[in-house]
Amino acid sequence: MADRDLADGLLSPAQRRLANPSDQEALELDLTLCPALPPLSTTSTRQGEGRITRWWRRYIEMGVPHTKCRDHLANERTYLGYLRTGQAFAILGAVIAQVLRLHHSLTPNPVIGFFVVSVPLSCVCHVTAIIISALGALRFLRYQKEMARGYAVSGGWEIKCVGILATLIVLCMFVLVLAITIEKG
Repeated sequence: MADRDLADGLLSPAQRRLANPSDQEALELDLTLCPALPPLSTTSTRQGEGRITRWWRRYIEMGVPHTKCRDHLANERTYLGYLRTGQAFAILGAVIAQVLRLHHSLTPNPVIGFFVVSVPLSCVCHVTAIIISALGALRFLRYQKEMARGYAVSGGWEIKCVGILATLIVLCMFVLVLAITIEKG
């Protein structure tokens, strides 16, 4: 333990890593101990790393100065928002499959009816969930790369694509349920 304390005294404040994240943040913010943080590096200097490990360290597990971490954390929250939206569509697909399969008459219509459209509608919801999750991952990686280069980006075609896709799916479900209800009644 004493060797570690002695070794910590030999390291510069920017090189020290503390176990407690709050202490680490205080160390990075203390301008008297750490006047300038090293610039954000997107290159890996380790020899013998595989391509996937280098890519992971460069774009996913990158070190970011405290002054720029808000953008990266906001990017992570946006990615989690895409995942939650994808999960909502997956859950909707499971609910549709279960509820509409239960909701059928003794002699269901073989052409159009709740029993017939439940599985295709559920599959459409699950495919939409996969597409939304993939778009979120693509957006996260693209924005992370641009922020690592020092650019601030906003908007993007992914947001419009998810909005249009979700609107079309919900509108098609509404029209389909309305058509089945009119045909039955």
